[in-house]
Amino acid sequence: MKKTAVLLSAAMAVFCSVNVCADGGWKESYASVLQDKTDEEGAFSVYDIDGDGTPELIYSEGRSHGAQCEIYTYRGGKAVKIDEAGSSGVCSCIPQKHYLKSSYAAGGEVIVSFYTIEDNSLRQVMTFFNDENTGLEGEKEYRINEEKVSKEEYYKRYSETGSDSAVSLGRSYPLGSDSIGYAVTGTDSYEDAYARLLRDKYTQVYDNDVFSLMDITGDKIPELFVRNDTSTDIYTFSDSRVQYMGSESLYLMGTGDAKYSCGLSGDVLVMHSKRGRASSYSFFSMKDGVLCREKSFRCGYDYDNAAVYMIDGREVSRTEYRTALKKYTGMRFRRTSAEYPLSESGIEKLGKGGQTE
Repeated sequence: MKKTAVLLSAAMAVFCSVNVCADGGWKESYASVLQDKTDEEGAFSVYDIDGDGTPELIYSEGRSHGAQCEIYTYRGGKAVKIDEAGSSGVCSCIPQKHYLKSSYAAGGEVIVSFYTIEDNSLRQVMTFFNDENTGLEGEKEYRINEEKVSKEEYYKRYSETGSDSAVSLGRSYPLGSDSIGYAVTGTDSYEDAYARLLRDKYTQVYDNDVFSLMDITGDKIPELFVRNDTSTDIYTFSDSRVQYMGSESLYLMGTGDAKYSCGLSGDVLVMHSKRGRASSYSFFSMKDGVLCREKSFRCGYDYDNAAVYMIDGREVSRTEYRTALKKYTGMRFRRTSAEYPLSESGIEKLGKGGQTE
């Protein structure tokens, strides 16, 4: 692993520049769309799905199973609704391929479709279907673009979609005039913006939730890490806005006594969780300003208390697991700043306290 902090900084510079439309008009247009929404459980994301330099707006009306996301792009000086995708109020993006991923599951059947944005519409690239969780007897069915394939071929080609690095979209920010300010139109201070986000989205959740700050982009402005018992959300402050970078599952459910660490080794972000004999490691790098998972290691135990070892979601032997992990865990890395509780006293430690104007 090379120490490439300079490259990280340059990558984020690209990330910043491509997220600013030349006339700035997308901000006003998206703000106008959101201001017209009145859904009590409404939420949204702002993310450059197609990689053209201008982000898309993804709006979610709620979390019901049938709730899809409305996808908007900015064309001809206005916000244009492309289509709807996803379920349960979320869809996702695979940044490296500029895919929009839409998933739907019911009765044990799963349909996952991948799209690209072309000519203000969604073009279907491929669709995966399986019925392996229906609980019915008989041969299970696996299809790719309506063509029957083996289970092995199905999962091989699915792994090639890059879904391990998918960024969940639709509910990055709760709908409200305050969130439109810190996530769309912008604000001057990252302390203010982070504090407003924390108050807006997180303080009503669980007592054990915490947040921490660490600069992983090299721009002298720290990123925000928000952790609960099952995942960590990551945000950056760029273009005067809080921008959602992604979320990492911790794979240790009910983890009140779990231990966590997070840090940098050169240009590699390392996230680690451990509870008893179970543990997980995730290693991320920055590519074109996007946080991408490079490798993941999971060690857990099945119902018979037998050890299970996995690399990138694939079950492996203990020897293969330990040999591969050793190449990564020998890295020296600095940890995040101290963790702060998601409470008013913790949020005030951000500096300005994030009071809304």
